[in-house]
Amino acid sequence: MIPHAVLELVALFLPLAAWLIASRNDDWQDLLAATFVTVGIAIPMLIVSALLEVYVWPHLLVAASPYLS
Repeated sequence: MIPHAVLELVALFLPLAAWLIASRNDDWQDLLAATFVTVGIAIPMLIVSALLEVYVWPHLLVAASPYLS
C-alpha cells in the first residue's frame, strides 16, 4: 500500500537526514537534539504505518479481490 510505504520510508530516512544536515553544517553540538526530535517523530509514524498494514490493508485486499468477495 502506497501510504504505508511512504510513512515507513519517511520515518526511516528522517533521522538520517538530520545526521546528514548536521554533519554538512558542522553542527555537531545540535546532533543529539536533532536525533531525539526526529526519532520522536519517526516512532509515531511507524506505529501508524503498522496499524495501516495490519488493520486496513487486509480489508482492502478482500474488497479488491474478485475471488474472496
